[in-house]
Amino acid sequence: MKFLSYEQITWVLQTSVVIFFGIGLLSLLFLGIRIRYFQKSLNKWMKENRRLSKDPVLDHIIRTCKYYNEKGQGEINTEAVIKSNYYKQKIFLIPIYYWEQLISKSEILSLFLGLLGTFILVHGEIDDAFYPLILSTGAFIVLVLLETVFSLQEKRRILFTQLEEYLDNSYLPSLNKTPVASEILKEEKIEPLYIYDKIPAQKETKDGEGNELKDKEIEWIIKQFYGEEKKSINL
Repeated sequence: MKFLSYEQITWVLQTSVVIFFGIGLLSLLFLGIRIRYFQKSLNKWMKENRRLSKDPVLDHIIRTCKYYNEKGQGEINTEAVIKSNYYKQKIFLIPIYYWEQLISKSEILSLFLGLLGTFILVHGEIDDAFYPLILSTGAFIVLVLLETVFSLQEKRRILFTQLEEYLDNSYLPSLNKTPVASEILKEEKIEPLYIYDKIPAQKETKDGEGNELKDKEIEWIIKQFYGEEKKSINL
């Protein structure tokens, strides 16, 4: 009877190890896909210089920073805006920070449950008492290796830093810039380019009028001269 109870407890513990191992794998998979999609949307948004991206979380971060910038309440804490919006999202109704914790918790619980199963079998003097520990150790090693290879926490930190740097040094300063050239054009009355052709034309007109006056004066003088000459001949 004791043998059956020990075996049943060990079986439950082994099943729990497999379940936690599966949860750890799912957490790595979901978080990896989420970070990958977020990174892809961010790179596309920065490259194409769009108003918004196609990622709902990234779009909400952009709108929030833009809203605070328009209110003009001083320096914006972009790091806080990024983290608060990122951790509000859920995957299958579970907040994303729970998924991040499930990875490390699955590793620890898998190893602990396997160790507990081996202890129970040793205490019951059952043969092959170490197979629960071997199973749990294998699950623990696989999860740790995958977590190290994917480095999701480091990727997330780099992603946050990249987004924060772009918002602070590129996006928000571009919103604060005023179109200086257009404002100057509005204030000043800018003549068309052919205004420069008007000046010589006006000059030529004035010169023409001056020449015309000179011609009339010369004509009048000539008439007076010939008139006086005719008078002297008649005399």
